[in-house]
Amino acid sequence: MAVTGNLTITGQSKAGFVALGPELLSPAAFSTINFPARDDRANNVTVQLGANRTVLGIYVAPAGATTHLIFDVTGYYLPGPGGAAYFPISPVRTVDTRSGLGLAKALNQRHDQAVLHCRLRADRNGRRLGNVTVAGQSTGGFVAIAPSLTWPTTTSAINFPVRDDRANGHRGSGRWEPRSERRLRRCILESATHLIFDLTGYFVPIP
Repeated sequence: MAVTGNLTITGQSKAGFVALGPELLSPAAFSTINFPARDDRANNVTVQLGANRTVLGIYVAPAGATTHLIFDVTGYYLPGPGGAAYFPISPVRTVDTRSGLGLAKALNQRHDQAVLHCRLRADRNGRRLGNVTVAGQSTGGFVAIAPSLTWPTTTSAINFPVRDDRANGHRGSGRWEPRSERRLRRCILESATHLIFDLTGYFVPIP
């Protein structure tokens, strides 16, 4: 069994990396996310579960370093028949607020938060993979993307500082609607920013 999700690093005292896996040796021989000090970062991951359906993590950095880890689960894989098949496509941009594609304007702060509707083009069954990018952000913050969100949200799709264009892989779900568009999805963030989404593939249920 494996899970998909978004791993976020925050409050790190020194630069280093984190490795996730079903079982790990120290020092880890691979990394899941690398980061400098004092820079919240996130990475989209798929990781196998170990004993008791757990995931282990190791923070590799100079002695005395500390960090916080946040993991938002977005899906899972199970062995056996059924489930869904993945179909890759040539990447296509479905949202770009800089040009008004999918959303007519940048996401703006409203009362210390922003609740915006982002129209993302749908795949065949509402489950899609892609790349979410933030650009031109006025302050550091994060973006959360989901079929439904309330504030304050407890998840994030991407974290970013100011003046640093960032991208992260994203897996998500939503409902199919007419005219090949997703239903309006609510995006919540803590700063004004442009949002870009490039669709790279979709899942179709296996009969």
